[in-house]
Amino acid sequence: MPSEPYDSAWMLEDASAIIQQQYFAEFTEEAPGRFGSQTNKYFKPSMEAISGDGKTMQVELAPGDTVRFGSDPMGAFASPDMFQASSIKVRFNKQDTTLNDFSHISASCQTNDIDMENGGKGSIVDFVERMFKQIMPEYDEKLAIHRQIGRSALVGNVSGTVKQNTTFNYAQSTSGSVTNATGARFVVSNGSIAYFRAGTRIDIYNGSSKVVGNVAVTDSNPADLSIGVQFVSGSNPVRNSANGTGSLATIADGYSIYYAGEYQTGMYSLGAYFSIPATSGDSFIGGVNRAASGYRWMNPVQTRAGASSAVLTKSMIDDLGTAMGFRQEDEIGCAITCDPLLHQKLRNEYTEAAFLNIPDGDNRLKRFANFGASGLNYQHPVFGLIKIQADVLHTPNVVRLITPEYWRSLYYGFRGLKMMPGTKGGWYRVTENTPNTGLSKIWKCDWYALQTDWCSQPWKNGQISSVTAS
Repeated sequence: MPSEPYDSAWMLEDASAIIQQQYFAEFTEEAPGRFGSQTNKYFKPSMEAISGDGKTMQVELAPGDTVRFGSDPMGAFASPDMFQASSIKVRFNKQDTTLNDFSHISASCQTNDIDMENGGKGSIVDFVERMFKQIMPEYDEKLAIHRQIGRSALVGNVSGTVKQNTTFNYAQSTSGSVTNATGARFVVSNGSIAYFRAGTRIDIYNGSSKVVGNVAVTDSNPADLSIGVQFVSGSNPVRNSANGTGSLATIADGYSIYYAGEYQTGMYSLGAYFSIPATSGDSFIGGVNRAASGYRWMNPVQTRAGASSAVLTKSMIDDLGTAMGFRQEDEIGCAITCDPLLHQKLRNEYTEAAFLNIPDGDNRLKRFANFGASGLNYQHPVFGLIKIQADVLHTPNVVRLITPEYWRSLYYGFRGLKMMPGTKGGWYRVTENTPNTGLSKIWKCDWYALQTDWCSQPWKNGQISSVTAS
């Protein structure tokens, strides 16, 4: 029996309710066509929403120095030094962003009244699913990306000659003068090609100067690591490309790439924790300086820091294992993570015979199952049973050892994305572009989150820097 048409306004209220009841808050796993689950699974969501001006984390900087050996049976007791306690405050400040450690994450989706009516003739659940797929899977993926990149929010660099965007293959693209009409094509370095989906808006900088902004990615080629970009000029000035000089001809080798509007707005997460502070110091989460002696425990174990780029070998993994073996002797339950290129290199280095197959039908199955089915199983003399895991969103040219037990997601005020109230559930009508003509037929819905990540024991994690697959 055919469905009756729905009233648009009534349907929007129901759509908001269905999103909240069926999808909202807990449905933050990967969705088809999106990445993010490999990175996000390392973080345990905090059950507590933080309020006030932040959350104070207590830490023990050093154990007590209380035990002494001697040769005199009647010797005196030593004067003990008790353990050194300190604290770090994960800060929230909405007036001064330099004193705020939480990232603001925003998302929006929209539709028009005509599509609403057409959607109403079918299933309302189909409509909700279509709206949902504009928000939650991208949130999951962008969260994983920002966990990987550092505080600068750099997602890549322009590498080599910039060509015209005449084909998907960089080598066959037309050389010569690049204009806004021809579009631009270039190879991306220092960032995963998976960061650049078709339709993604990016800004390109020369140092701290934006040369062109809000340009749209047309496509990306994972075989040659190139992307195409086009200059957007339409009826909606907010979405047009123009910032800086506003010309694709100004793009050059070495220029920096950021998601539109995100220059220097990265979150505190993996990329930030694994960055190496300058000798002059840094200002990290809580305002602490990780170069200062009292906060050096906030630095993961680093091998090959400052070294020249070299091809990855298994001995480099052994070097990291040896270094971390001096930190603790118990099996720590960890994962070695890298991008797919370095993952294949490690697989070739260790050979198939070194990896453990998941047993079928014996008493070890449960032990292996706790690590999941993806990745390679390897028994390391220091780390114990580990996963060597490929992640397409991983920072290139580094291999990391992650101990998931110590990583947590922190939320301010509420957990996950919050839907803003509108006139009909979370939906509201947008004002027409032409002044004094009232509201348009466009319905819009906005969401936001306040989120950061905290690692309670960074020193139980490690990184190998400056490595390549070939």
